[in-house]
Amino acid sequence: MGLVLPYLFLIFVIGPSIAADEEHISIIAPGDIPEMTPEDIVKRHEDTLIPRLYARNSDQFGGSSYTREEERKLLSSHNEYRKSVNPSASNMDEMKWSVELAKLAQQWSEACVYEHPSRISNPEYNGLGQNLYIKYFDRGGDNPPNPVTQPVTLWYNEDKDYHYELGSCSAGRVCGHYTQVVWASTTEVGCGIAFCPEAITHSGQTFEDAWLVTCNYNPGGNFRGQKPYAAGTPCSQCPNGFCKDGLCSDCDPSEEGCECMIQCQNCGRKNNNKCTCECPDGYHGITCEKTCEDTHRYCGSNPGWPTFWCHNARFPFVDLYCPKMCGVCTPGPEMTNC
Repeated sequence: MGLVLPYLFLIFVIGPSIAADEEHISIIAPGDIPEMTPEDIVKRHEDTLIPRLYARNSDQFGGSSYTREEERKLLSSHNEYRKSVNPSASNMDEMKWSVELAKLAQQWSEACVYEHPSRISNPEYNGLGQNLYIKYFDRGGDNPPNPVTQPVTLWYNEDKDYHYELGSCSAGRVCGHYTQVVWASTTEVGCGIAFCPEAITHSGQTFEDAWLVTCNYNPGGNFRGQKPYAAGTPCSQCPNGFCKDGLCSDCDPSEEGCECMIQCQNCGRKNNNKCTCECPDGYHGITCEKTCEDTHRYCGSNPGWPTFWCHNARFPFVDLYCPKMCGVCTPGPEMTNC
C-alpha cells in the first residue's frame, strides 16, 4: 500500500491532484494460515517473547524498533534500488534516514492499523508518503520473517508493472509502492515495525498475528501527471549539482567520491565551485534545460493561480508551472550559438 499525503489546500485551490491507491490493500505473500485451536491462539497472544523481539525502546535506536544495523540496511536497500532504475535517472537524490519519520512509522505500526493515515485526522502526515507491508506470523519459522530487505524488495519489484514512457501502471496492477521508493525528490525515509495480534483496516477487515512494517517518506511522491524521476545520464541533473555513488548528494566536494556531474545546456555556464549552471536570459532549470515561459493555462488567470501564490510553500506547483509569471527566470531570445 503506497500513498502520498499532500499539503491540505483550501477547497477552491486549483492544483495538481495526488495519485493514491487508497482502495487497494496489498497482502504480501501471507501464505497459508496454519490451523490452530483457540487455546493455541490465546497462548500465542500471551507469549511475550515474539512481541518483545521488536518492542525495544525506540529512543535507544534511530526512532524505530529496528536496530541501527537494520536501519542501515533499510536505507542502503532504498538507495541501491534508486540507483538501479531503468531507464536510468538523471536527478535521483540520495535518501537519508530520518529519526522523526521513523518515530512516526513506529507509532503507526504499533497502532496495528493496516491503512494509510487520514490527512485530516493525522495532519502530521501532510506532505509525506507512506508504504505499508504486512506479513503473517510464521509458526515455527523466523520471526519477523525478513523484516528488513523483503518489504523494500517487494515494493521495488512492482517496477515490472510500471511503464516509464506512459507514466502509469499496467491495467489492474499496483505500482505506487515502487514509484514512491524511486521518487527522485524524496530525500528522507524512516521505518518502524511491530507485531500485531490483530491488524485492522478502516473498513473493518482484520489480519491476525501479523508483522506490520511502515516506511514514511519526505517529501512524498506519487503526484498524478508526474513521472517519479527524469530519465538520463545518472547525476546529470542533480538539484544541487554534486553526485556520490551514482546518486545526487549534498556531499562536500572535498569528500572522496563527491563529483560535479552537472551538464549545462543552452549556453549555460558551469560553476564548478558550486556545481551549478548559470543560465542566460530565456532559460532556467537545473541545467538551463527549460525555456522561460509559463506552461499552464491557470498562470495568472481568474479563476486560476494569482501572482501572490508564487514562492509560497503551500503552492509549490505555481513556481513550477509559471516561472515567467513568478520571476523564476528572465525572458530572453532563443540561444542558437554560444
